[in-house]
Amino acid sequence: MANEKKVPAKQGNVTGLRVAAFLFWAVAIMFEVFAILSINGNMCLPFFGEENALLYSMITWLVADLIFVIVGSRIWVAANHRCGKVQSWIVNNLGVIVAVIAFAPFIIILLTDKKNKLDPKTKKIGAIVAVVALAIAGVSSYDPHRLTKADIQMAQAFYTEAGTKNHLSRDCQTLRNSDPAKINDEHIIKDSPKEGGICKFCEKHWGEEAKKASVPAAPAANE
Repeated sequence: MANEKKVPAKQGNVTGLRVAAFLFWAVAIMFEVFAILSINGNMCLPFFGEENALLYSMITWLVADLIFVIVGSRIWVAANHRCGKVQSWIVNNLGVIVAVIAFAPFIIILLTDKKNKLDPKTKKIGAIVAVVALAIAGVSSYDPHRLTKADIQMAQAFYTEAGTKNHLSRDCQTLRNSDPAKINDEHIIKDSPKEGGICKFCEKHWGEEAKKASVPAAPAANE
């Protein structure tokens, strides 16, 4: 069917995407450190001129921080979608947590450090820029993708003739020892001839909605 919704199977170099996301996040944290150092007049960029160097340098580091957080988070989300729905919210939306780490320390230090060299106006502007950047990074890093029961019922079913359960992926560990040629994939979940529901391993991997979709349909009444 051309309009079928399919649960994405594990594919591609997910590990490579994860590593790339962490590298971008590491650079983002480095820029946050530079922004923190600029509070006390360090790591100021000379080409802004002596009068505005501190404020503009601080904003520059924060913008660079924001860019790298967002890029890393979008890569992380892409990895999530390639390997399927991640069960843990923390893992699924790790980019949101990184966004907080990448800006909250700067905001706290900026507003609480009594020894910094910033005048009230510069401190206020810096705090506003950091809070806005945190909000943008958090929203951009959030992954709203959730599989619904309807999505799963329209997903491709994988099963063997001898088995009683449906599987949501060929990669299901219960199918690993099966002959690939004997794995049937001609039906979607709701039309599958297997009435045993979805296997427990697929339920665990794909989450609560898979459990709801796993309830076998009631048998038709005898006429």
